[in-house]
Amino acid sequence: MLSPVQAERLIQSLPRPISPEDNRTACSVITGVRDGKTLSQIISYYSLSHDLAQKWWDKFNFSEVRPIEKKKRGAKTSKLDSFIKDNIGKTLKSNEIIEKCEITTPTLYNYINANRGFFKKVSRGTYLIIDPAQERKVEKSNV
Repeated sequence: MLSPVQAERLIQSLPRPISPEDNRTACSVITGVRDGKTLSQIISYYSLSHDLAQKWWDKFNFSEVRPIEKKKRGAKTSKLDSFIKDNIGKTLKSNEIIEKCEITTPTLYNYINANRGFFKKVSRGTYLIIDPAQERKVEKSNV
């Protein structure tokens, strides 16, 4: 990743007798690297020619620059979803769920509040994990 000053210096050091398309592509590649994008992201974001963008990417030697990977927020809930589906019918304490899913307490309680159908409170901090679809079938058959 480049600092804004480094990016500005690179843009100013571009050779002058280049075509407007080359100038736009070179500036876009520099700006994209400054913003932490990969080459494919830069090409799609700025609608660049792949060959031309690759030429400038190689010329500036950006192949050694690695963008910072951002964690996705949904990773925690997807991990929790799979854990809950694997443990249907078990009674677990909130601390056990937190440790096994590697999440924080507020994350767990937000998940429980958003997905009340999967949990029956047994006692303080202890929940029975249930399958809401199965519970509905049982309720319908009792009526």
